[in-house]
Amino acid sequence: MIDLVTSFWNDTLNLYIGSLVVVGIIGLIQVGSLLSGISLIGWIDEIVPDTDAGDYLGWLGLGKVPLLVIIILFLSCFGFTGLVIHKVFYETFNFYLTNLIVSGVSLFSALILTRKVGNWIGKVIPKTTSTAVTTCSLIGKVATIDSGDACNNLAAEAHVKDDFGVRHNILVKPMKNSLIKQGSKVILIKQESNNTFLVDSEFSEFL
Repeated sequence: MIDLVTSFWNDTLNLYIGSLVVVGIIGLIQVGSLLSGISLIGWIDEIVPDTDAGDYLGWLGLGKVPLLVIIILFLSCFGFTGLVIHKVFYETFNFYLTNLIVSGVSLFSALILTRKVGNWIGKVIPKTTSTAVTTCSLIGKVATIDSGDACNNLAAEAHVKDDFGVRHNILVKPMKNSLIKQGSKVILIKQESNNTFLVDSEFSEFL
């Protein structure tokens, strides 16, 4: 038994153990941030700019769940998959499979599992929070117009993040008879319909 434990904890497994250690550290930091009144999940989503990388990360579930959740899911899946493969192979053949193969399989598995679990979480979150988010939580928040100019007769596409750090794609129209340019930051004032909000850009220079 001692020999098995000793052989299990060696340099071959550092990559996978390290992934799980990082997950543990993130968990401790999150607990500490919550105790201090700061949400690490929302903070990371706020400081990470919207780039073309979002299109690729969207395949993993970005936009449905916070970025930090995707990172935790990926590292956990990668670490556990690598450890399980090594453990099974060692107990069967009494030697470790090369890390080049195991890391490749673990990486592929982690991407697939992260996508599956992330999309599942994305479906669960709206079921428990959608009512509060659409009718209450988004009102008063700052949104950014992504596509088109917003005017009274034509809504523009925008995005806003809720208290969970989850991004919501919405439509916005100005409260007053005005034109709001693409890229402008606006305040959500009133919900006009299920996915359309009336906004104000009067104080956009201060947002």
